[in-house]
Amino acid sequence: MKRILVPVDFSATSVKAFRFACLLASKVKGSITLYHVAEQLESPFIDDPALRKRYNQQTAADAIRRMHRMRVKVCGENARVPVAAVVGKAPVVGNILSFASTHHMDLVVMGTQGATGIKKVIVGSVAARMAEKTTRPLLLVPARCRMNEPAAAVFAADPDRATAAHLQQMLGVVKPFKARVDVVQLVRKTDDPASLEAASASLEAYVKGLKKELRYTALQPRVVACTDVVDQMERLHKTLRYDLLTMVRRQKTLLERLTLKSFTQNMAYVTTRPLLVLPE
Repeated sequence: MKRILVPVDFSATSVKAFRFACLLASKVKGSITLYHVAEQLESPFIDDPALRKRYNQQTAADAIRRMHRMRVKVCGENARVPVAAVVGKAPVVGNILSFASTHHMDLVVMGTQGATGIKKVIVGSVAARMAEKTTRPLLLVPARCRMNEPAAAVFAADPDRATAAHLQQMLGVVKPFKARVDVVQLVRKTDDPASLEAASASLEAYVKGLKKELRYTALQPRVVACTDVVDQMERLHKTLRYDLLTMVRRQKTLLERLTLKSFTQNMAYVTTRPLLVLPE
C-alpha cells in the first residue's frame, strides 16, 4: 500500500483522512497524492472564453496552494513522506476512480461525514458512492472516529467470497502497525448448538490455512451469532474492540443493484470506525 490517493475538500474530515494516510505512508515508505475536484466555470452566460479560462486556472492554482498548506499543517516542513497535489474536474466520484485506476494507486483514503434519515435517502454521500463503485481498496475515515494507530482490526469474512488475496490487501494497511486481526463471521442464531460449533470449526480451519499462507500469526477466528446480520454489523464495535473494519464488497448483477440495498454502502454511512472496502 505504497501509492496512496487522498481526495480532499479541505474539511476537517478530509484533514483527518490525510493524517491517517501520512501515518501509513511513513510506516511503509510510501507516497501520497492529494486530489481536489475544483468547480469549473462553464456557464454559457459568460461568453468570454478567455475570462472563463483565467477563472478556472485561478481556481486550480488556489486549490494547489491550499493543498500545499494542508501538507505543511499535517506533515510538517521537513516531512519524509512525498506528497503531490493534483486538481481534477467533476464529476467527483468518476474522476477520483479514474485517476486512481490510471495512476495505479494501491489505496484511496478519504473522510466521510456519514448521512442519516432523509439526507441519506436523497443525497447520500460521496464516500458511500465511492464504496459502491470503487475498483481499488478504499479506506473511509469517519468524522466521529478517534485517530489511533490500528492495534486491533476486524476482517468481516464470508468464506465463500473472501479470499487470501483480500486479507493480504488488508494486511497491507494493518500489518505495518502489527495489529491483531479478528476474522469474524456472522451467523444467524439457531436452537441447535451443533450448528454454531460446526461454523466455529469451519472458520477455525479457514483461518489456520490463512495464517500459513500469509505468514501472519496474529489472526484469530471469531464467530458471532446474531438474529439480524445487518444490525449486528452496525453494532459490532460494541461486541468487539477494534480500530479498523474491513469488508469485501460483492459484485452485484444489474437486477440486484436495482432491487437490493448495498450492505457496504450502508456501513459507509453509519460506521464510527475506519472502514476498509475491498472490491470483490
